[in-house]
Amino acid sequence: MARFLSKEVNKLINLPVLKDHQSAGVTLALKNLSHGLVNNVARSHSSSTLNACGAFIPAVVSLPMIREKAVLHILDGIKALYHGGPGIPNPKFVWEHKTMYFATDPVALDRGLEGD
Repeated sequence: MARFLSKEVNKLINLPVLKDHQSAGVTLALKNLSHGLVNNVARSHSSSTLNACGAFIPAVVSLPMIREKAVLHILDGIKALYHGGPGIPNPKFVWEHKTMYFATDPVALDRGLEGD
């Protein structure tokens, strides 16, 4: 992915979904970028009790190659997962949020949904 992103892509559209992650909590645009665009994301999940996502996510999304190319973030909140993600969702933890969110700034998108 790094070669593809650095050599062949001028702009990037980020398509996250509204979900819960056992380690990171609610994950939206920033985690989708950080864990979808780099390899070896296991270092952000070193154990079930250590959450390194708080340092890993900003370190990755602040890379100029990602920060400058990610120009649109479309969050699919039509159905959302509130427990047990990000694997195959258990239907009892899915709710009909029925919303799509659009932003040019992933931090603003994530911050704006923190209170929802």
